[in-house]
Amino acid sequence: DGFYCLVDYNNPQRVYASSQTGGLGRSTNGGASFVGATSGLDLTYTNWMTPYVMDKNDPLTLYCGTYKIHKTTNGMQNWIVISPDLTNGHVQNLGTITSVDVSKSDPGVVYCGTDDANVWVTTNGGTNWTKINAGLPYRWVTRVTIHPLNAAICYVTLSGYKVDSTGAHVYKTTNFGASWVSVSGNLPDAPANDILIDPAFLSTLYLATDVGVMISTNDGSSWSLYSQGIPSNVPCHDLTLHNGTRKLVVWTHGRSAFASSLPPVGIISYNEIPKGFSLFQNYPNPFKQKTKIKYSIAVSGFVNLMIFDIRGRIAANPVNKHQNRGTYELEFDAANLSSGVY
Repeated sequence: DGFYCLVDYNNPQRVYASSQTGGLGRSTNGGASFVGATSGLDLTYTNWMTPYVMDKNDPLTLYCGTYKIHKTTNGMQNWIVISPDLTNGHVQNLGTITSVDVSKSDPGVVYCGTDDANVWVTTNGGTNWTKINAGLPYRWVTRVTIHPLNAAICYVTLSGYKVDSTGAHVYKTTNFGASWVSVSGNLPDAPANDILIDPAFLSTLYLATDVGVMISTNDGSSWSLYSQGIPSNVPCHDLTLHNGTRKLVVWTHGRSAFASSLPPVGIISYNEIPKGFSLFQNYPNPFKQKTKIKYSIAVSGFVNLMIFDIRGRIAANPVNKHQNRGTYELEFDAANLSSGVY
């Protein structure tokens, strides 16, 4: 089984790959060949998908989590331990680190999360660690994501598996974890697996969940479905954004990968109120499986077309992108939806 892959953003000949339970490998020839990259790693306890992350200012510096955090400054030639055991022990397949992230704005700040509900932060490169899970529910931590401009801001996503726990699945801190607030808004009660902050629109968040991809344009106060083209209710585990081309990729469990083109930087704001639009009657109406939806926009901008069921729940989001002025028509296939009024 293959897991995380990373490429040096200054030298694409340096490639890193991983297999289960901490099997790291490094390549210096673009992936043509690999050698082991676990020298110095304490692999006594590791997660099946062992997390590691590249420093955002120095690509030769990486961090890896087993049940301790490790650091390399020479491209995985060797590692040193920079933390104690950060778990609650090692019982019933729990007791490993599941996520780690390093700040771009302050490289001395590193956050990590564990499968037994711990979240930790260091603000001095690993010399001291502070446990910061007070106020968070007891759940498997699936991801920690640091704000690109402020190391004190971090988002945590959670899963309810192992403890059969429901409720909020996304939290945010603005003070290095001294306190947390839920930013789950109207999210469905489903595990959240990854969260990504749009570096061009910092109040816009993308969330990978077990029922699809969600988007918030108001920092988590409310969410909408962002899964056009993805099969319904497919677990989405990872998100990757290449901001240079504004391409967002979601990686699913068993249903391949899907890409979406985000609005270009400087052209559109997600919060812009559209002016001059018309939505025409769909036809046929009523319909058994497919119907055509026609609309026009007078001013180019970001178009978000959503379909709701009679109870106000989002059923589909067939259009979510920047479009030029003009008239558009799409065919909506509701074969995967239950019969009813939409």
